[in-house]
Amino acid sequence: MSNQTFSIKRLDKMPFTGLFIFMLQRKLRQSGEMSEDELEVVEYYYLSRIGEIEKFLWITVIFALLSIAHLPIFLVTSIVVLSIRIPSGGMHSNSTWGCFCLTLLIFLTAIFVLPQIPLNMIGMIVIAIFSIIICYMASPIRGIDREKYIDKSKDKLLKYAATTITSVWFILIFVLNNNHHGFAITMIWAIFLQNLQLMIEYYKRKRLHNL
Repeated sequence: MSNQTFSIKRLDKMPFTGLFIFMLQRKLRQSGEMSEDELEVVEYYYLSRIGEIEKFLWITVIFALLSIAHLPIFLVTSIVVLSIRIPSGGMHSNSTWGCFCLTLLIFLTAIFVLPQIPLNMIGMIVIAIFSIIICYMASPIRGIDREKYIDKSKDKLLKYAATTITSVWFILIFVLNNNHHGFAITMIWAIFLQNLQLMIEYYKRKRLHNL
């Protein structure tokens, strides 16, 4: 494959991240300083960092265009979800754009759809217990294509971190519920969706492993 052309794999990236990685890899190939395996590690490094940042920025732009009034709650919800998602992992799409659409759908559902469902204190407690149990049971779950780059010796630490962070957020949510009910409900549904897709991916991989 020519270094001057994009492959389908290269196109399956956020636009600016894909262009940056393409130019960086071409420069490194021309210098002859790295092997193909090392270039693959470089690609993963930037995809897992710059690519995620670019994805978040595009979703922020979409929310700003849809409803500027909901932008603050989206930003707060993003902090909550990302603080759990980083150690716990979760459902992974087979493509960058599939991941983008799934992430956008989760935030749209958590912010615009699910808060329309009446939720009392008992319901909130049930969601909290479900989320904490699933988080402890299933995390961490990583993308299959990233397994070879990850140090699995930290899995137990990541599990405890994800479960602790989830528990702390629920404590804060219950404290904030009286004075900031809208924010609290949205945050609850966002954490619920994060752990729901975590559970789905966990049982999906468990089933495939048993086949």
